[in-house]
Amino acid sequence: MLPPPVSPAAIAVLAPDALRRRYALAAALFVLAAAAALAIDMPVAHWVDEGGFRRLHELDSLVVWSEFYAHGVGVSLILILVYSLDPARRRCLLRLGALSLGAGLVANLAKLGVARSRPYAADLSDSALATFHGTFPTASASQSLPSGHTATAVGLAIGLSWLYPRGRWLFFAFAAVAASQRLANRDHFVSDTFAGAAVACLVAAVVLGSSPLQRRLAKLEEPESNGRQPDPPATDDLIRPRETASPRTAA
Repeated sequence: MLPPPVSPAAIAVLAPDALRRRYALAAALFVLAAAAALAIDMPVAHWVDEGGFRRLHELDSLVVWSEFYAHGVGVSLILILVYSLDPARRRCLLRLGALSLGAGLVANLAKLGVARSRPYAADLSDSALATFHGTFPTASASQSLPSGHTATAVGLAIGLSWLYPRGRWLFFAFAAVAASQRLANRDHFVSDTFAGAAVACLVAAVVLGSSPLQRRLAKLEEPESNGRQPDPPATDDLIRPRETASPRTAA
C-alpha cells in the first residue's frame, strides 16, 4: 500500500507570509554579500588560477563532482528519486522543480541584462569592476553574472529543506560545495555565486511565500478528498491466525 498523500500544510513549518519575508530578507543579504565580494573577486580568481583547488587533494574531487547537485540533469534525477522513494510527496514535485530548475532559468535570463567576463576570459590583473562591460551579452564568456548553477543548487536546497526539514543543513552544505565548483571551474567569481543565491531566494519568496503562484501550487498539492475508502491490505500482508488441531475424541 502507498502512504497517504501529504498536505503542504503538514510540511510547512512557517506560514507563507513568514516564508516570503524570510526569503526576501535572505535575497537582500545575498545582494549585499555580492557587492561586498567584489573586493575579493580578483584575489580568489588568482588563487584558483594558480591551482588553489588542486592543492586540496581529495576535497578537489568532491568539489568537481558536486556539479551534479547544480546541473539540470542531476536535479532532474533527484526529482525522479523523490518521486520513486516518497510517494506521499509526489504532489510537491512541481513546486520543488519550480524552486530549483525555475531559479536556474531566472538566473540565466538575468545574465542577458548584464555583460560580465567570466574568470577564464577576464584580465585578472585588472579590477573587478573592469570585468563589467555593458548589457545584453551574446557570448557565453560574457555571461558571468549571476551564476545559474548556484541559483539552481540553492533553489534545490530550499525545496528539499521545505520537504525534509531535518536534512536542511546537509542540503545547504551541498549547495555551498556546488557553488565552490563554479569558482574551481573558473566560470564565475565569488560575487556571481552570491548573486545566484539571491536569485534563488527571490524565486523561493514567490513559490513558497504568499503569492498567487503559491496558492495555486498549494491547491494542486492538496490530497484528493473523494470519500474513497483506503485500499485493503494485500493478502500476503494479512496475519493469519494460527490453526490449532482439534482434540481427538475418545474411542
